[in-house]
Amino acid sequence: LSLHDALPIFPLLMAFLFARQALGDPLNPIVLWALALFYVGLIPGSLSKGLTSLYYAFDRAEYPAVITTLTTISKVTGGLIALLMGWGIVGLAGVSIVTNLITLMILLWGARGMLDGVSRPQFGQIRAMAGGSWPLMVNHFLATIFFQIDIIILEAMKGERIVGLYRVAYSWLLAINVIPAFFTQALMATLSRQAHEDK
Repeated sequence: LSLHDALPIFPLLMAFLFARQALGDPLNPIVLWALALFYVGLIPGSLSKGLTSLYYAFDRAEYPAVITTLTTISKVTGGLIALLMGWGIVGLAGVSIVTNLITLMILLWGARGMLDGVSRPQFGQIRAMAGGSWPLMVNHFLATIFFQIDIIILEAMKGERIVGLYRVAYSWLLAINVIPAFFTQALMATLSRQAHEDK
């Protein structure tokens, strides 16, 4: 979930958490702290996604692909270390923030030449782009919800401990799958250009 998806649903999340705390099975304060930290981690993560798009625009997709692969593996490894040291879910959230910040710094450092001569934001163009891209945002938002709805169902049926075990196992699968996914994405721009220029 990126920041442009997270901001519109922030009031809905707050309403859901308030209702759950007041009416249903209230969440542990530690879980609420972890949620807040994960939301903070969205800020550098979203900026990293924006920089990744810049790399794609300059046909240098291999750099964010390698960086994202390494940071995903680092996030899983760091999360495992945090759990083994007894830091729990708050430790996982802290690892997420640190990893996202390091990724952002590396992407910024690598994009120095691409950012030369960048002018101030053109708000008219930003509004036009936002207006044209909102259907994609809604589609991505719905796909993310449907992709993660199993966690809510599993928690209601089996409890938080089973959800934790499920997420740990699933995180390793996501870490492995990120390699072919980003390798394919890195090649997409080059293959698209060659398909047009050199049939």
